[in-house]
Amino acid sequence: MASLEQLQQGLENAGQPHVLQFWPELSEEQRDAFLQELAQLDLQGLREHCEAAAKAAASPPVCLDQHMEPLFPDSIGSVRKNDTKNLSGWEQEELTS
Repeated sequence: MASLEQLQQGLENAGQPHVLQFWPELSEEQRDAFLQELAQLDLQGLREHCEAAAKAAASPPVCLDQHMEPLFPDSIGSVRKNDTKNLSGWEQEELTS
């Protein structure tokens, strides 16, 4: 198992040092369990994921309007525009799924 110091350095390199922010408040048992969980993380992969997410968030959003199409009428329903039989069927379908 990795030591606390190794994990601190790995988290620092991954840009995630805040993960250990509440370390002093944990019991010894909680610390051991947390260390085991942290040791399983791919910290380099975590760093790459966070960098990619930050880059994507900084990019202007892509407009998807040109790809949008109206729904087919049989794909939508209305409580106000349907008869009791259809409404009961929908209710039963919901209850059994």
